[in-house]
Amino acid sequence: MSILIAQYRGKSLISKAIKWQTRSVWSHSAIVFPGYTLVEAWHIGGVRLVRSDNLIECLKANHSEGTEVDLFSLELEEDKAREFAISQVGKQYDYSLLFNFLTREPAEVNNKWICSELVAAACSKGGVDLQRLPAQEFSPQLVGISPLLKFKETVCLTKKT
Repeated sequence: MSILIAQYRGKSLISKAIKWQTRSVWSHSAIVFPGYTLVEAWHIGGVRLVRSDNLIECLKANHSEGTEVDLFSLELEEDKAREFAISQVGKQYDYSLLFNFLTREPAEVNNKWICSELVAAACSKGGVDLQRLPAQEFSPQLVGISPLLKFKETVCLTKKT
């Protein structure tokens, strides 16, 4: 079954730093399951689940107005990926791994997540390895350039009218 990978082109200072350090247009990754259920590792509160009646509202969830989001489809075993991703909800954000990206130090496996690491791990549980790397080595750039993703569209997050 097909899911969506959301690749955010963040506008905040931290997003700009992530994009600069990873040489990317993307600063954040999330996974969207059918029925507008989004799972993401967020710096405030850790791994969270967002449900909405429509895709744009689902993608917004505290992201800055005007942020562009590139959407990619991916075929995988959706039930296995969803089960894994939802089982991670409530786990902490991995600030140490984010620091490792900035310093380019080797990453360690722990029970915390950054956004791209969580997306890569969920895809792997769904039977698809986005790249030939362990999940903790993934940046939003490496998620977005996976040849397995099929670009769908770019949306802009605006206020609800």
